[in-house]
Amino acid sequence: MNEYLLIRNFGPIDEVILDNIRPLTVFIGESGSGKSTIMKVLSLFRWMYKRVNLRSYLQQSGIKKTGLKFRIKSLLKVSGILEYLKQDSVIVYKRDDYEIKMMNRSVNVRFTILPDDLCLDKVCFISDKRSMIPDFLDNKFERRIANYYLQDTMDNFLLASEEVKSLSLNYLDINFKVEKTKNAPVRYRIQGIGNDGFNIDMKNASSGMQTVTPLSVIVEYYATCFDAETSMKSSLFSYMNDIDNLKNFNAAQNVGDIKQRHVHIFIEEPELSLYPESQKALMDFLVSRCFHTKKDYDITLMMATHSPYIVNYLNLLIRRDDKGEDTTYKMPFEDINVYEIIGGSAISLRMEGEHRIINASSLSDPISNIYSEYNAK
Repeated sequence: MNEYLLIRNFGPIDEVILDNIRPLTVFIGESGSGKSTIMKVLSLFRWMYKRVNLRSYLQQSGIKKTGLKFRIKSLLKVSGILEYLKQDSVIVYKRDDYEIKMMNRSVNVRFTILPDDLCLDKVCFISDKRSMIPDFLDNKFERRIANYYLQDTMDNFLLASEEVKSLSLNYLDINFKVEKTKNAPVRYRIQGIGNDGFNIDMKNASSGMQTVTPLSVIVEYYATCFDAETSMKSSLFSYMNDIDNLKNFNAAQNVGDIKQRHVHIFIEEPELSLYPESQKALMDFLVSRCFHTKKDYDITLMMATHSPYIVNYLNLLIRRDDKGEDTTYKMPFEDINVYEIIGGSAISLRMEGEHRIINASSLSDPISNIYSEYNAK
């Protein structure tokens, strides 16, 4: 799968080009620089491509008028980024030989994906507001006040916790556990490992535990439990029931025969409320689950962060792979890219050549400046 994304004159973005998007992609930059904007645009256009797949499959199966249309302003509004749209905004998303293009405030998706190119895709966006999930589950807030991405995060957490009923998060010395008893609401518990032995509701846990637990449960689910074939069949039959046109449906190919399968995970600020050592351990967990767990689909992972620790730690993951270490806490250099978002553009921090590293030197400038000023006094 070869992906390309161009965003021009959209919100804080002047022009960003992501060519050959890597399986693990990280954005770092100041607040408001456009990191999350890029992720929201890409997640939306990947979702649109997923819908084109559904439309193409239906058309090849005898449903000529699918009714699947794309109203870009409505989609941008739901995504919370409609206000970023300008008269001269341009967004181009390409996957292999197919292109979705938005310009002049309209989007062109007038193509059909060939049978051999069909894919099963799932898009999962994990919001930076995920620490609110325990309060929503406790009915402290009405769910309707949550934006689309937080609602999607909650839906994914509830779906995941149906399958992932317990999960050990050793790097925080805790276990997550779902407790169900007859005639009582589901309880999401955090249990201490070792001598502490505490057992509390997730809503009473620390902020770090409240942010990392939903994230970890969701990733664990998509890395170990997700069934791409069943998900596609569910979407198909739900849609067919809605349009009441099942009599004309004659499957062109079995869903199980579609070979290309992807789960796209987006995470805003994975480091929220985590100490640097815990950030490193979280990265080990994410890399191990997303890229070293056996499954019949590929996972892509994209993150927006403020943490120089996460970016610097990627070099250790690369080094372990270069040395051929026997561990799941490693990544090939070819599968990673890091972009610093600055001045409305994206600057790749990859350094090719003899020393293949992520050049994170600019991220050390603030601490160096602090020590320079201290020494000057």
